[in-house]
This record gives sequence, C-alpha cells and structure tokens, in this order.
Amino acid sequence: MLAKLIQIPEANYQIAAQVSAMDVHYAPDAEAPPHPLNGKRFKDLSLKLKDGQLINAYPLLHKGTFLLLHFHSNEQNSDQWESYNNLQVVHASLAEADADWNDVHTALIRPDGHIAWAIPLSDPNPMQTINEGITRWCGDITV
Repeated sequence: MLAKLIQIPEANYQIAAQVSAMDVHYAPDAEAPPHPLNGKRFKDLSLKLKDGQLINAYPLLHKGTFLLLHFHSNEQNSDQWESYNNLQVVHASLAEADADWNDVHTALIRPDGHIAWAIPLSDPNPMQTINEGITRWCGDITV
C-alpha cells in the first residue's frame, strides 16, 4: 500500500516532509511583529550580496549561529550587529523574486534552520524591532 501511495506526488511530498521534519512549524515569537514566515523552516534562497556576488543561503547555516538576513543595508547603525559572536549578518537582496519573501525587511534564522522572526517592510520602526529581536534571541552583545 505504501509503495502505491508514494507514487502519488502529493502524498509522496507530504510523507517526505513529515519524515524529514521539514514541515515542522514552531509557534511564532509572540513579541515579534506578525509575519507568515515566523516559525517556519527556512528554505534555500538565491541571494545577491552587496558586491554583486550570487550565493545560495543554505551554506550560510553551516556555521551553526543565528543568521540575520538584512535586505536594507542602506540603514544607519546596522554595523552594531557585527559585535555579536553568535550572529552572522548578511546584507543582501533576493536574486530572484519569491512571493514568501518579497515583503521581508529583515529576518533572523535560528541555528536549527527555522525562522525566529521576519520583519515586514511595513514595520514603522524596523531598526528598533530588529535590535529588540536580536537582543531577545541572541542576548546582549558579547565580544
């Protein structure tokens, strides 16, 4: 029966997602702005770095630290995040449009590959929201 079931693409996908735990969706951070990505598994994105280099995002998770994807690097005071030794900061843009990520200003990816929080472009004070989220998840600056 299972052999026949996995021949159905929808069933195969659902079984694979459950077995691999890729469909785990954690409760969102109650103190973060609401966003559909909060708590979901991070999917590999194609990113364009400030220097124009194209990279895939998944290899950035290999360090085992929090990953801050900051899509608006023209903002002041974003250098302060570099002081965290458990946080990797990447200033980039999406290399390809992605409906789930088009309205993301900044996102914090946990070391386990799940999205701690994503801040929408509509956030009235994104820098304050980012700083509060980093402190909540990564602690105080450690040098």
